[in-house]
Formats: sequence, C-alpha cells, structure tokens
Amino acid sequence: MFSGRNGADRKRKQGPSGDRDQGDESKPSNEKRIKVVDEEDRPYQFRKQMDNTHDARIIDVWTRARHAVGRIRGPLYTGTGIRVGTKYILTAYHVAADITKQNKSDDVDWSKLDSKQVWIEFHFPKNSAIDKFYFEPELIAGDRHLDFAFLELKPVAFEIPKPITKFGKPDNSQLFALLGHPAKPKSEIMQFDSNIKLFDLKNSERREYMIKDDKEKSGYEGIRDEGKVLFDCWVQRGASGSPGIVMGNDDEEPICTLMLVRGFPKQAFPENGDFPHEKMIEQGVTMEAIAKKICSMGKSAKILKIDIFGDHFP
Repeated sequence: MFSGRNGADRKRKQGPSGDRDQGDESKPSNEKRIKVVDEEDRPYQFRKQMDNTHDARIIDVWTRARHAVGRIRGPLYTGTGIRVGTKYILTAYHVAADITKQNKSDDVDWSKLDSKQVWIEFHFPKNSAIDKFYFEPELIAGDRHLDFAFLELKPVAFEIPKPITKFGKPDNSQLFALLGHPAKPKSEIMQFDSNIKLFDLKNSERREYMIKDDKEKSGYEGIRDEGKVLFDCWVQRGASGSPGIVMGNDDEEPICTLMLVRGFPKQAFPENGDFPHEKMIEQGVTMEAIAKKICSMGKSAKILKIDIFGDHFP
C-alpha cells in the first residue's frame, strides 16, 4: 500500500542461535576479545584472567542508534518505531493499525493517526525540546503481509531526532542487536538485546516443532515467508518495530538490517501465556525486502525509497 504522498518476557538464545563469533579488534566492535595473560605481566598490569574490553568507538554507534528509536503510543496499544528518511517513522504494519483503534474491535482508520492520543516519544537525548511527536493522518506506505508501515511526522519548530541512514542485508556471519521499548506503562526503559544470530530453520533440531511433512504446523503459519528471517531474542510486548542493528561493524554509523515483527507460535503470545522456549522463535522483515516492496508501488513510491534508503538496495 502506498498513499501517493511523497512525503511475555523470555530469554532463549539457545542451540544453534547461541554461537558467538570473535570480531576484528581493529574495527569498532563490542564483541569480546579473549587474551591469555602472560605470567610475567600479571603482577603489575592485569587484574583479570581475560581481556573483555571493547573498542570505545562502539559507544558512539549505539548512542546514535538509540536516539533514532522511539516508543509509539495509541489509546490501547504501544510499539516501537525507527526514525528514517527526512520525516518518517518505520514500524510494523500491525502496530500502525492498532494505534488507530479506540476499541479492540474497531476497524483500521488511518485518519485516527491524527489523534492527540497517538504519538511517538523519544527519551534520548534527555535535553531534547520535546519527546512527543505526532503523525499526519494517513499511511504513507506499507504492506500487511511483510508487516511494515511508514508514518509521516507532523512538522515541528525544532529539530527532530536524527534518522538511521545506513542499511544492509542480514546474513549468518553477522551478530546483531535489537533496540526496542517494552509495553510497560510510564516506563522509559529501552531494551538492548545483543549478540543475536539468525536461526537456521532448515537445519535446526527444533525444526520438528515447527514444520511437519514440509508443512507449517498450527501457529507457525508464515514462518517461511519470503523477505523475512528468524532468530531467538528476548521479547516483551511492545517490541514489534524494533530495529536489528549490526554489531561489530566497521562504520561510525549504525547499520540496520531488519525489523522485528512477530513471534511464533501465535498461541504462545496471549497475556501471561506459558509455552516451552525451544518451540518459540521470532521473525523479522529485512530492510532489503521493504525497499524492494516500496519500489514496486510506483514512481512516487520510488522517490520515497530513495528518501529513506538512499542508494542502498538499488
């Protein structure tokens, strides 16, 4: 869809997804470097058996990333949003739809984005002029199947948070982190879940919980959707829309490769639900899939794609 405008906690990371790779210490990285301490150095130079320091430049990368991530609020639901482009917010389609509802049974009404009960708030930096930003009353672009939506911020008389401007493709050699807001009332807490690795459904021993006779089991429908990837992470309600940021990249800017959109199986996600962790998995839509979908929406949408993604994913 393109508008025509231009403008339950759990920690898993187990099995195959729990492997950790060593980084190149010459690059800005927050991966641990293990160094055996020589006996002759120990008395006067070291107090630890392991060198687990980090390149301090990574602090700047994550500071820029968290400044671009906000909590989206509506009358009933909350979610996470990412600042992108000149004036846009990227979030999950279902988050954008839900924040328009006054009642759970309401149909989606994009004009309700204009409500004073709907906004995105940024808690970093703390000295910003304001932390609430409101939306224009329409969906700029989005797709229900891929589960992404772009919303436009209303003009303000001061600087809006800077966007994420660098994007990439996720792959099995990368570790990434998720930044998102749990749906806790009056909380400014931002979750930071690091060292996440893509989940290999095809070769995992956990596949039997999700796929049988090459068919998706009940509750796992859509787990093999094109343009999406799987991973284990720490999830709280409100995390949909969280960006996946590459760890240990050699750039000074955060690189976003995906966005968290949902978890499986669907029956594991009612309030206070209890489900075996090994049968649960999260899914994200890739930035590449979003960019390609926008390009398929027409000439005006391609201009939006350039505004947001620049020369990434030509």
